[in-house]
Amino acid sequence: MKNILAILTCLALYSCASISPLSGGKADEAPPLLLNSNITKTEFKSNTIQLEFDEYIETDNPSDNIKIYPQHTTFKTSINKRKLTIKLDSSLHENTTYVLSIKKGVKDVHAGNGFEYKKIFSTGESLDTGYIKVRVKNYKKYKNIKIALLEDLPSDSLRVISKSYSYNLTSETNEFFGLKNKKYHIWLFTDANSDNKPDWYQPINFINNIRTDSLYEIEINDWNKAFEIKRITTDNQYSKIYYNNNPHYYFHLYDILGKQLENAVYLTEDSALIYNLKYNTIKSDTVKRFNLNNEKKDIVLNNLQIIKMKNRYTVYYNKPQYYTDYSNYRPLMRDKTIYTVLPELIQIYVPQEEKMDSFSLKNIAIQEHSKLSYLEFEIKDKFNQLYDVKISKDDKTIISLFDVKKYEIFLEPGQYKIEVYKRSFTNIFNPFEFKNSSSPIYAKDLILKASWDEILSIIPQ
Repeated sequence: MKNILAILTCLALYSCASISPLSGGKADEAPPLLLNSNITKTEFKSNTIQLEFDEYIETDNPSDNIKIYPQHTTFKTSINKRKLTIKLDSSLHENTTYVLSIKKGVKDVHAGNGFEYKKIFSTGESLDTGYIKVRVKNYKKYKNIKIALLEDLPSDSLRVISKSYSYNLTSETNEFFGLKNKKYHIWLFTDANSDNKPDWYQPINFINNIRTDSLYEIEINDWNKAFEIKRITTDNQYSKIYYNNNPHYYFHLYDILGKQLENAVYLTEDSALIYNLKYNTIKSDTVKRFNLNNEKKDIVLNNLQIIKMKNRYTVYYNKPQYYTDYSNYRPLMRDKTIYTVLPELIQIYVPQEEKMDSFSLKNIAIQEHSKLSYLEFEIKDKFNQLYDVKISKDDKTIISLFDVKKYEIFLEPGQYKIEVYKRSFTNIFNPFEFKNSSSPIYAKDLILKASWDEILSIIPQ
C-alpha cells in the first residue's frame, strides 16, 4: 500500500512540474538570432556553409527562399536543432564574390518568425563591392515575371537567360550586390513554364549597358505580336477583316491594302469594314448581309460622352472613315459637336452621298463639367511628327493614344502622369534584335481638380 501511495505522489508531482507554453505576455515576434557562421569575408573555400542560431529552427521553402548568387551550383539544406547546413553540390569558383541571400527561408520552430540575411563573401583575396538597385513600379500588374542581371547578352532573345542573377520578381525594389565594376544588363521577362526563356509575346522589357553603384527604374511592357490578319467575312459587297489588336493597325493595313482603304467604312484596332475588297491571300467566309447602319452605330456610340458646361453641351464621339473625304482616308478619329440645346439625335454628314446620318442619344448619361477635369495637350515640333501618349493614374495606364499631336479629354479629378513617346511601331521590342520600347521623351505629373482646365503645350526633348 505504501508503494502505491509513493507512485501516485510521484505522478502528481510530475504533472505539476511538466513543461507547457507560457500563457499571457507579449507574443514572440523576434526572428532567430544568428550566433555563429563559418563564412569568412575572403578566401572562403569550403563546400559547406553552416549557420548556428539561438533557438530551434526549421526551413521554409528553401529552394525559393535561400539563394547563392551568382547561381552556378545546386545545394541541399539540412537542420540539426539550432544549426542550418548548406551543402554545395560543386565547388565555388575561384576569385569570385558571392552573396548568400535568405528571405525568411529559415524560421524559429516556436513562433514561425522568419530570418532575413544577406552575406557577401569571396573565394579570393578581395571582395567586389559594386551594387545595382532596380525599381519596377508596375510589377503587381503582371504574373510569372523574372528579373535577371546579365553580364553578357544572349545571342538572341529565344535562348535561355543566364541564371547567375535571376529570380522571380516579387517586390518593387530589387538589389544586386557583390558586383564587379563593369557593364551589366537588366532584363524583365515572362517565364510561365520556368525554363528561363522569355515567353513569346508576353510582357517584357530590359535596359542594356548599365553601370554599378546606380539606381534604375524600369517598367514591364507588353510585347506586341506582329500584325496579322486572322480572318475575313464577306456578304459579297462589304468585307469585314479581323486582325490581332494593334495600335498602329492603320499603317499595317495600308501596307497590305493600299488605296483600297479609300473604301473603308471604319478601321479600328482589331477590325475593319471595307467595301468591294480585293484580297485573295486569305479565303473569306460568306455571311448574311451586313447591317451597315448597325455597324456604323456601334463605332460612333462607342465611348460617346456628353459633357454639360453652363449653357452648352459638348458631345464627343468616334467618327468612322465613312464620314470623311475618301481622298483623305485616315485612322479612326474622335470628333465633337457643341450644342446650346441637347438634341435627341446627333447628325454626321456623309460627304460621298451628300446626306446626314442620325444617331440617337437616348440612354446616354450626361456628365457635369463642374465635377470633371478638362485636359488638353498639343505636341509641337518643327517636323510635324505624330507621337504616342500614355496617361496613367496610380501607376496604372488608363489611356493609350497613338499617332496624335493634339487631344482633349475630360477626366475624374485626381493625380495623373502624362508621358509622350516616339511612335512605338518603330520602337517595339524585336525578338531578334536587342531593341526595346523607347523611354518617354516628355513626362509630367498632373494634379487635376474638379472644374479645372489643364492645357499643355508640349515640346519634345
